[in-house]
Amino acid sequence: MSRQARRLSNTGIYHVIMRGNERKKIFRNSNDKERFLLGIEEKKKKATFLLHAYCLMDNHVHLLLNIKQDDLGEIMKSIGVRYASFYNWKHNRVGHVFQDRFKSEPIEDDRYLLAVVRYIHNNPVKACIVKNPADYRWSSYSNYMQSAGAYCLDVSLVLRLFSNNQRTAVEEFEKFSMHADHTTFLDIEDESSIRTLEEGRTYLEKYLANNAIAKEIAQIKQDKNCSMKLSVICGQKLPYPSESLRNCLGLTKARLSVTNNAGKRTVPVPGMEHEVSRIWNWIIVCICLTGIMHFSQQQFNQQDISPFIEQSERLVQAVQNLPPIEFSYHNRVINSHQDTVAFIQFVIRKLAHVTIYGIFGLSLLLATRPILKNQPIRWIIVGMLVLLTAVLDETNQLYSSGRTGCREDILLDFSGYVLFSLIYFMTCATKKLLKS
Repeated sequence: MSRQARRLSNTGIYHVIMRGNERKKIFRNSNDKERFLLGIEEKKKKATFLLHAYCLMDNHVHLLLNIKQDDLGEIMKSIGVRYASFYNWKHNRVGHVFQDRFKSEPIEDDRYLLAVVRYIHNNPVKACIVKNPADYRWSSYSNYMQSAGAYCLDVSLVLRLFSNNQRTAVEEFEKFSMHADHTTFLDIEDESSIRTLEEGRTYLEKYLANNAIAKEIAQIKQDKNCSMKLSVICGQKLPYPSESLRNCLGLTKARLSVTNNAGKRTVPVPGMEHEVSRIWNWIIVCICLTGIMHFSQQQFNQQDISPFIEQSERLVQAVQNLPPIEFSYHNRVINSHQDTVAFIQFVIRKLAHVTIYGIFGLSLLLATRPILKNQPIRWIIVGMLVLLTAVLDETNQLYSSGRTGCREDILLDFSGYVLFSLIYFMTCATKKLLKS
């Protein structure tokens, strides 16, 4: 059967796609992608064309080319052959790198041109690699944000369609790029489908990272309930059930079909569960902050609980039966036998300090997990925020009538955060150890 003739563009602008042979990767690392872009730049020196947008994915490439005089086929062949030779040499392999010939579609008007540019830049978002096109290194989106070209990239044609003022054009382009678009574009077949075990594992790792699910695939495989939940929700994003996805999660077809039988059983979404948890953590943070500010404004006599302690004769008697405890705190001598009621009130107040700041710090630590994914750095930053809150609390008390602030309370408040966070980390480590 003869090949279908390639449609020509009256404007000379084409949306071009090159994909890996047998859906395999054409880029194994950043150096490969860098080399591909340099190949385009080298070809630009010998041929007359412009590159208006690009996006390099692991197994395919999107290009927006403006052909002036040369033949599109000759340009793409030269770029493909040059890169394939480099790729095979570098990775010690033979055979085709790209699948068959490239695909292309003509761009005939400005409206479709802008839509294609937006589609190309949002490819990594669609693939769940990033949440914002600005976060993806290997596309031309960042060049548009800087209104600067790279690798023979020309951004002026597209930006001028928004405004002749450079700053305004960039701002409008950014807004336009964030809008959803339901236009159908040229794409690789079944781009969202998963066929190999490697693709299934890659998809799951991206899904877990983007939804801040602090589990590895090996851990999820041991938790069959979690495996089924994740397989169902990931499967809803795919055009057909993926055997590789099930293999990654250690599920059988029968087990999966029971869980997702024609949608008769509602399955919670793992990402949604974590989102709800984050919301609750932020609510707890706000409640703790409100409580800290409220009690910081109160005078000491408003917080006096000695009348209630005096009514609890058993508690007072129990403390008096213990060996005497005496220590100095903020220029005061605390003795459990000389003034038992004051001693009990002191202990209760300080335990309240430790508990409130412990809950506040731990909730803030969990709430900021999607923002600060590096755990040690997150622990330090949250600790600094807790310490700052304690300092402000005691400073406020220092200048409030009927209250006295002290440095010892600052350290005590911070110790609550340290204690609660350590208990949390030790609990997580113990659970992980027991499961393994």
